[in-house]
Amino acid sequence: MEPGVRVWVRDPDGLQAWLPATVQSKLALGSAGGGGLQDVEVELEDDDHYGQHISFPCMLGHSEADDIKLRNRDEDDEIEDLIDLPFLHEPAILHALHKRFEKGQIYTFTGPILIAVNPFQRLPLYTDQILQSYYSAGLMRSQGMADLTEKVHPHVYAISDNAYRAMMQAGRREKGAPPVKQNQAILISGESGAGKTESTKIVMRYLTAVGHAQGRTVSERGSVTDRVLQSNPILEAFGNAQTNRNINSSRFGKYIELLFNGRGNLCGARIETYLLEKVRLASQLPGERNFHIFYQLTASRNEAVVEQFGVNREELALGQPQSYRYINQGGIYTLRGVDDAEELNATQHAMDVLRFSQESQADIVRLTAGLVHLGQISFKATTSHDGDGSALADSAEAQTAMATACRLLGVQQDVLEHALTKRTIETRGDKYTALLTVEQATDACAAVVKAIYLNMFEWIVSKVNESIKSEEDWRSSIGVLDIFGFECFEKNNFEQLCINYTNETLQQHFNRYVFKLEQAEYEREGIEWAFIEFPDNQDCLDLIETRPDGLFAQLDDECIMGQRGNDRNFVNRLYKKYCPDPRHTHARFAANVAQRRDFQFSIRHYAGIVVYESEGFLVKNKDELPPEATAVFVSSSRDLMRDSHELYQKNQSARANSGGSTPRKPGRAKRAPTVSFQFKNQLHSLMGKVNGCAPHYIRCIKPNDLNSADIFAKLRTVDQLRYGGVLEAVRVARSGFPVRLPHGDFYMQYRPLLNAEAAQSMPITTSSSPEKAQDQCKQLVNAVYEEMEEEVMAFELRCRQSEVAGNDHAHRLHRLANAKGIGSLLGNTPTFLFDRNEVQLGKNKVFMRKGAYEVLEASRTRRLGAWARRIQSLWRSHVQYCRFQGMRRVAIDMQRFYRGAKARAIVNAIRNKRSAIRIQSFFRMVIHRVAYLRLLYAVEQAQARFRGRKARLAYLKLRYETSAVKIQRTWRARELIRHEAKVRGAVVAIQCRVRRMRAKRLLSELRVEARSVGKLQQNNEELKKEIEELKTKAVKASAVANEKAYKEASGEVKELREKLAKIARELLIEQQKVVAAEREKVELKDVIVIVRQELSETNQLLMEEKSRNSQLQEDYELAREAAERTAAAAGKQPISLARSSNSRSASPVDVLENGDDALSELEQFSDGEESHHSAKRTPLATRRHSSLR
Repeated sequence: MEPGVRVWVRDPDGLQAWLPATVQSKLALGSAGGGGLQDVEVELEDDDHYGQHISFPCMLGHSEADDIKLRNRDEDDEIEDLIDLPFLHEPAILHALHKRFEKGQIYTFTGPILIAVNPFQRLPLYTDQILQSYYSAGLMRSQGMADLTEKVHPHVYAISDNAYRAMMQAGRREKGAPPVKQNQAILISGESGAGKTESTKIVMRYLTAVGHAQGRTVSERGSVTDRVLQSNPILEAFGNAQTNRNINSSRFGKYIELLFNGRGNLCGARIETYLLEKVRLASQLPGERNFHIFYQLTASRNEAVVEQFGVNREELALGQPQSYRYINQGGIYTLRGVDDAEELNATQHAMDVLRFSQESQADIVRLTAGLVHLGQISFKATTSHDGDGSALADSAEAQTAMATACRLLGVQQDVLEHALTKRTIETRGDKYTALLTVEQATDACAAVVKAIYLNMFEWIVSKVNESIKSEEDWRSSIGVLDIFGFECFEKNNFEQLCINYTNETLQQHFNRYVFKLEQAEYEREGIEWAFIEFPDNQDCLDLIETRPDGLFAQLDDECIMGQRGNDRNFVNRLYKKYCPDPRHTHARFAANVAQRRDFQFSIRHYAGIVVYESEGFLVKNKDELPPEATAVFVSSSRDLMRDSHELYQKNQSARANSGGSTPRKPGRAKRAPTVSFQFKNQLHSLMGKVNGCAPHYIRCIKPNDLNSADIFAKLRTVDQLRYGGVLEAVRVARSGFPVRLPHGDFYMQYRPLLNAEAAQSMPITTSSSPEKAQDQCKQLVNAVYEEMEEEVMAFELRCRQSEVAGNDHAHRLHRLANAKGIGSLLGNTPTFLFDRNEVQLGKNKVFMRKGAYEVLEASRTRRLGAWARRIQSLWRSHVQYCRFQGMRRVAIDMQRFYRGAKARAIVNAIRNKRSAIRIQSFFRMVIHRVAYLRLLYAVEQAQARFRGRKARLAYLKLRYETSAVKIQRTWRARELIRHEAKVRGAVVAIQCRVRRMRAKRLLSELRVEARSVGKLQQNNEELKKEIEELKTKAVKASAVANEKAYKEASGEVKELREKLAKIARELLIEQQKVVAAEREKVELKDVIVIVRQELSETNQLLMEEKSRNSQLQEDYELAREAAERTAAAAGKQPISLARSSNSRSASPVDVLENGDDALSELEQFSDGEESHHSAKRTPLATRRHSSLR
């Protein structure tokens, strides 16, 4: 075990079983001679202990120890068959299963054995398409039409198909061919919750599908395949229960034998059951349930479902399951993801398919409900002249429960009460009746319940067999064994001993089967195998079953003792027989001082040591039914009670006759066979059937105790691999040549051990021909052996020559020998060499014993280490050379940089001097230039100020002159404006008088002509509308201050004039002129109002003009004063700006006053004048308004 080797080490914390690690170093601890120890230091590689170093002791020259194992390559994790692993041991198997479980690959082959890990979830692995693919592949392979080198993926379907094809192939055996077992057996084992029941269902589904006459995967109702499949719901309802490890645990073993005809079609089946767990009927552990059928009946609230059995709910008188003692002790009443009511419906449907009569179904339900009520019976203590006894309690619950139970069971109450409270004892031909205490009566009630349920269960199994039996001649069969797995609890009793005895027997068969497979492979490869030792557990079986000293035989003898026999006497007999001294134990049996104090004993099974408690062994082994209980069955009115009891008695007799009766003392009557005796006979019968079949194995594994998906507990898995016999099978398989490598792998792996000369004479790869590849591997083995032998001889010669050099030199050689793994110095056989017989060359593989493989691996590791060191030295040389070249380049660069820096410093100094001179000259220039610019600026400023003052004076003079001209022009225009206004006012006044006169004449004419009132009214309305529009427009025109709005209003007034003229012309045509005249009058009044408003606005405008004139007058006065001051300053005559008083004209205000007078006169004229002369209608106010504008 050289440094750098990948290994598995046992977890020091004991949580992960095994941890990956790498060997770091090893140190020899023992003396020379190959028998010493070496301390191997490893570095852990898992996440929780990464980088941690621990040490393990290991024998010198050995590559493995109990706590350290060699690790396979990472590529081997994808292997589907564990046999193909180079290193096959506990950690390798555990790691491979873990990796496949993480990928959802729950099935793995170990040779012909299938390991099935329960995923605790639904996986898409059992569809009809997948079933059809395995069926097609098996058919093609059986017909020789498929590639035989292509491996089949591991699956339950693959095992089932192998069994079916082997059965069919054996039936078609040619004449003269060696005999082949035609019947097949699929043995499924595992602990509770590992998936045995589900695997059994999958196997049966596949076999019934491939055995269907029409090749269908779905069976017709009532067909043979349908009846075989429908047997599962019935057996699960009456034989399965929830435990702390599994919600659907089979509490009995069963062997289902599927029968096939010559064409390979399923024609029937038969079922055998073993060791039903009756103790569950009266007591359950916390977290467990009784059998499913009890909860299915109490959970069904649908009356129709119960009536399908031929009874009604009132007859059963069942309530909630929490109320009944026999089904409420575990505190669990429902299953996760399961509806008990639907399961009851499925159970009834299965009974219909299996042809259970309506009366039988009703009796089954009645008896099941009656057992529930029996659990509610309680007793009270009584005292009589015969002694202390018991009787039915006086409580209403006990009385009601007794009456209901008797009614459902069909028995008389006094008969049942007598069977529960009294016992008839027969001694030396005399009989007497003994009273039972309350505790004994309670136990008697539980015994009656167990007997009734066991009889009913066996009767149901017989009815199932009767329904699924073959109706034609069958040729071969495939048996499916669903048996309880190895059990080891904190407290183990008689049931665990029987179960483990069964597993010991099956493990022996398993070991022999694996050993035969090994023999077949050796013979196929042409390997000598006579020297291989076969591990056997026959001594453990002898300890349990042999007469007269076996455990079962002594237990039966103790049961024969009657009242004198007890559990303590039985265990003391075992102590005396097998280990009278606690310090010297039996190979399989042991009992230390503490165990003897508690009357316990331990047995070393193939899976480990199990400690058993002797309490209750005798009672469970006897399992006697008193005569009073027999009377209960005989006197019952229920056919099922009587028939089931008769069937039970018949089966008891058959089992007793099959293996002989229980031994008895002379002179005593023949006693009923004990449970151990019956169970041993049943097991021998089962093994007789299995031995007559070709076996196929499925080992079920439970990955965790939480029944949770995606959790893989390695410690639990290792225990199950050990209990299931997988590790034992591996030990058997690898007891001969544990290491097997194909020729190509062996050649490529160990060709590096050759020296340079030998390597040149041998090819790099092996030939494709198996014969040539075998010859090449043979040459390689011989060459490697000769090279190793020469090396050892040379080393021993050096050791002999070094004896004269002193002890120090010899000690150094001894340490060197230990480092090389030679393990000896002088006179001893060197462990560095291997025996040539330990390496066998097969036709396709190279087989190696562990010693030869360890030597080759050690030499290969040293050779690879030497090459690695050589490569490392060359690499370090290359690294140092590259480092030197780099340092040299750096030194040259540094020198170049230094010279460049020095030259740059000189150049920079010269440049600095020149720059200083330039800066000085530039600075002096700047000083003089600044002085010059300042002087120039002062001169320019003086000139600018002088020229500016001169220009401003000229500008001011020009401005004064321009202002004077404007004032004069304004003053002269004012006189003309006044005169024009006065003339305009007079003209307007004259016009107003003329228009007034015309209006008077027009009004008189209108009055005369106004005869039509309707026409006048119409014209008046139109005129009002126009007046309103005129008002609106006038308001808008008055709101506009600019000249454009004023002109628009004038245009509208002009349009209004035209409209008024048109109306006047229309009025001349109309007859009713008077009404029109009145409307005209109103119109004129409104127009007058509007004109007055416009005159007021005009007056306001004139006032504003007046204020502006005042402002101009003020500006004029200021300008005149400024001119006078300027002239005074210049010494000239002031400018005259006086205005003429005669140039004053009429102001706009006067004109407006005259206009108001004219309007007043017009109003007076319109009110008082009544002239009848017609005149043309003219909007006077509009014309006046336009004239004013």
